[in-house]
Amino acid sequence: MPQGLRRLGQNGQIFGKRGITADLKPLIATEPAGSFVHQIPETVKQGSTVSGKIVGLPIEYNQVVLYVNEDFFNNAGLSLPPKDWADLSWNFDAFIQAAQKVVKKSGENWEQVGAQLWGSTGWHNYTLSLIYTNGGSPFNETYTDNNYDKEEVYEVWQWLADWRWKYLITPKPGEKTPERPRGAYLAPHEGMTEAWATAFARQSEVVQDTFKWNAYPLPKGPAGPKSAGHFNWFAMNSATKHPDEAWLLLKHTGGPPGHELYVGRGTSLPVYPETERFFLQQFPHAHKDVILNVRNYVRWVDYFGVSAEMFKVIDEATKPVFEGQRTAAEAGKELKPKINDLLQKEKELYGL
Repeated sequence: MPQGLRRLGQNGQIFGKRGITADLKPLIATEPAGSFVHQIPETVKQGSTVSGKIVGLPIEYNQVVLYVNEDFFNNAGLSLPPKDWADLSWNFDAFIQAAQKVVKKSGENWEQVGAQLWGSTGWHNYTLSLIYTNGGSPFNETYTDNNYDKEEVYEVWQWLADWRWKYLITPKPGEKTPERPRGAYLAPHEGMTEAWATAFARQSEVVQDTFKWNAYPLPKGPAGPKSAGHFNWFAMNSATKHPDEAWLLLKHTGGPPGHELYVGRGTSLPVYPETERFFLQQFPHAHKDVILNVRNYVRWVDYFGVSAEMFKVIDEATKPVFEGQRTAAEAGKELKPKINDLLQKEKELYGL
């Protein structure tokens, strides 16, 4: 395998930028019109395109959706969120209003939580979805500057912190909630939470039929529907001595035969039309259209520069925001020079 293919994840963009992986565009162009390589949705193809080159075929593809406790909505007399991603009525304000109406608590004891606070972190795929729909992005296109001091980024952190301190839809530190089932993404006492779309099977196995829930679109900000996306892919080494054999193997592992395995076991959203029939086939009640249509609103997460050190710096700056001890604007201002220093170190490390 070292002479032919590579299985890439978060480091894929770096390999592509350094020219370690081959550009597949010329090979794709030689394939017949009916080949699966011409059926990859354009939005998905963008995720494996680096500096204008297609550097891999996706095998595990995932995006973020909203899990909703339908029992809570029904019991509160609320209409369920619209299942159409393009419906802009399901926005930040509508989300807060719904969450407030499902809350049940007595003092510091919560019986029903409006929404689970997603990660309490400044960097997370869930948080990024909200930043994207709010019109923001963590970095500029050349990764020479960060945008953490920009309102469209830091006001998302403030909005999440306000769930606790202003909107009162999620517990403050120290307040008590029912014990959550281990491995549950949405617990029976929670109204809503963001989660990976491919977590549907795991969530179903954990909570069984203890309550009724399903997948819905994320709430929208001023930039319209967005969902953070990530995938692993197989790529071909640019220096391979056996390009024909490597391309043949890549078409198998990264095409429908290989991809079917991941879709069938629920660890990937389907990329190719012929694999859609395997997705969540054991869960006929799932809102499959909601999950499948999320690909039309993907915003790919580029993990360049996102090192463990950067995670730590961001979390240290934003944790006091979620604890009500500082504003998000203050955190963003503090992060600006620190993140730029780390970006420069990453570029030097990877020779970019």
